[in-house]
Amino acid sequence: MHVRERSVTGKKAALFLKHIRQAFLPFLRRNRWIGGVLFLISVEFLSFLGISLQRKDWTSWRDMEMDAKELVARSEASPYAVLDMRGEEKRTGDSSSGRPDWIRHEVLHPYLGFVNEATVSLGTGAYYGFQEVPGTWLRSASEGTFTIGILGGSLSRFFVLDGAGELRATLKRHPFFAGKNIEIVSLALPGYKQPQQLLALNYYLSLGGHLDAVVNIDGLNEIILPSYENIPKHVFPFYPRSWFFRIQAEENASIFPVIGQLSYLTQKRSEWAQRYLRSPLRFSMTGGMAWKLWDGYFLRKIARQDALLQAFDPQDEQQYIVAGPHRSYADEATMVRDIIAHWQRASLLMHYLSEGMGIQYFHFLQPTARLEGSKPLTVEESVLAFAGPFPSEELVNLGYPLLHNAGEQLRSQGVRFDNLSMVFRNTREPLYYDCCHVVPEGSKIMGRRIGEFMLENMR
Repeated sequence: MHVRERSVTGKKAALFLKHIRQAFLPFLRRNRWIGGVLFLISVEFLSFLGISLQRKDWTSWRDMEMDAKELVARSEASPYAVLDMRGEEKRTGDSSSGRPDWIRHEVLHPYLGFVNEATVSLGTGAYYGFQEVPGTWLRSASEGTFTIGILGGSLSRFFVLDGAGELRATLKRHPFFAGKNIEIVSLALPGYKQPQQLLALNYYLSLGGHLDAVVNIDGLNEIILPSYENIPKHVFPFYPRSWFFRIQAEENASIFPVIGQLSYLTQKRSEWAQRYLRSPLRFSMTGGMAWKLWDGYFLRKIARQDALLQAFDPQDEQQYIVAGPHRSYADEATMVRDIIAHWQRASLLMHYLSEGMGIQYFHFLQPTARLEGSKPLTVEESVLAFAGPFPSEELVNLGYPLLHNAGEQLRSQGVRFDNLSMVFRNTREPLYYDCCHVVPEGSKIMGRRIGEFMLENMR
């Protein structure tokens, strides 16, 4: 009985489709251009739905165009879309130096490990290797001016560019800052990790620079970079990042092809984004989807080459200038505890130094997309946050609770510490464009939170 009913239903459906074909096919044959237009509209609509579902938001061709422009800016500054160095000037050079592109614009510094080369730094204080904002880098005490030094890695550096305005606006709401000029000094550089923040603060003050407050935003580089870059090369974990490549890579020619391939893939990825921007297809959702798929191909190849680069293990015993003191760990948990203890001591020393100089010190644990439950990630954020070979989400989720506990101990020792790891917990809009960097709106959210915390804890 049921079989017969299904058979009758199937015959009715087939008959209905037959009537549809008989009604419309002759018309479409006579007017082929209408069929072509309907087909293109259908493809565009399906592409629109596909991209919107991926981004979890209604998407226009304008959004795709902005994505391509952002990628070009990032690729010009770094070979990693997942390790964005947005805002730096384009660098040139070949891979024969043995130094990866992402550190080629940096120069060794006798006290700080490395700083920006003066020719690519921005602002009037470029010769110190830090300046990101207009004005004199070495500030003097001035009546009616409140000077804040920002320290940390790349997140802090971009915060200076994108979030400092919101920090100023938040502080200005308090009567203490009425009529005051709030100045920002950047002491942050991409890749900095303790003790570089501690040393940068000492260096700045030793040169005669004045600060009224210090804002240190860090934590992620400390637990990730040693295990990813230094320890696999048998380099002391507390040396600056990529110390091996800065000092001795020239003697290891076998790694040159990998570095060259990274540079090539990054250049090609940027070129295809530029072609898309110059093409009429930028006004098409289908064109945007095709570009996204092709870009994903390059991103995967870049990630594979980076994994090869970081897995490179020099066979010969390292010289002390490269390796530094020998330190090994029985397991990952022991390594993380040692690194966090060092981070905690460095922050406490910054606190003591600041207090002794009449400076108010504020320490913030930075957010990261790889920390489970820290933000409701969009599909695109999830892809970007986990696209690169680091940081490991396991290492982040192991280290961040320990960082929080160490921060609480710092608080008990008088340090004004705040955990920003959950600052985006209630933000559903996309903010992360890789594992640890945020668009300007993310920096503004941080600026408001940092300003509020400073007002609540200023003495």
